[in-house]
Amino acid sequence: MSNSLLLTSYSSLSYTILFAMRSEAEPFLSLGEVEVLQVEFRTTSQFLIWSSGGVECLVVIAGVSKIHDCDRIGQVAAAVMAREALLLAPNSCLVSAGTCGGVSSGLVVGDIIAAQSPATFYDHRVALAEFTHYADGGYPLVNLAPLLDSPIHCMKVSTGSSLDLSERDSLNLSRLGAAAKEMELAAVAQVAAELGGHAAGMKVVANAAGDEAHGEFAGNLDSVSEKLALTLKQLLQNSAGRALVQS
Repeated sequence: MSNSLLLTSYSSLSYTILFAMRSEAEPFLSLGEVEVLQVEFRTTSQFLIWSSGGVECLVVIAGVSKIHDCDRIGQVAAAVMAREALLLAPNSCLVSAGTCGGVSSGLVVGDIIAAQSPATFYDHRVALAEFTHYADGGYPLVNLAPLLDSPIHCMKVSTGSSLDLSERDSLNLSRLGAAAKEMELAAVAQVAAELGGHAAGMKVVANAAGDEAHGEFAGNLDSVSEKLALTLKQLLQNSAGRALVQS
């Protein structure tokens, strides 16, 4: 199959869901039928068509690092996934899905967050005036909250490159108005915005930001990913025929 045929085949899909970790994706995949796609460009990402009850979407998983033998988490892999997704499904909304660390005291483990615009980076520090706004990001997001029935939070989520929470990071998160932090959303939103696409974020709180031993994150990963999976399925079921709205 040629790349041009791939582009035509999936141009009608409304959503592409992007996962950094396979363990975050598995509960969602188990809720439907899955077809593995083979693409002709070189990549470490995994591509699947997920379907259930007449609705379907493209799923992209970052895959495993051939150098370090672990999930390809973070901004670089997220940006690559976003670009690849737009090649395969150019008209779809890219939904960065996965776990996050709660910063707001009002969040508890298992809370679902529909990310509110804009998507920002909290740890890009560039002390040059002309790059100030670029460093922060500030990319638009589609508001997914109206498409969901279950109780969720509509809050700002900011992107960085670490699980820990330094004092400087905490100050930047407060400045940006972020209630939670994670490692991929703003990179996905940047690629979508600069290529004329749409992006959104659907996150579940796995731990309190600053969980230095990361035991809380590891212990909660499976259960919160299951809750996220049910929310994503509800999103797809409720969104048929409804227009996307920027938040």
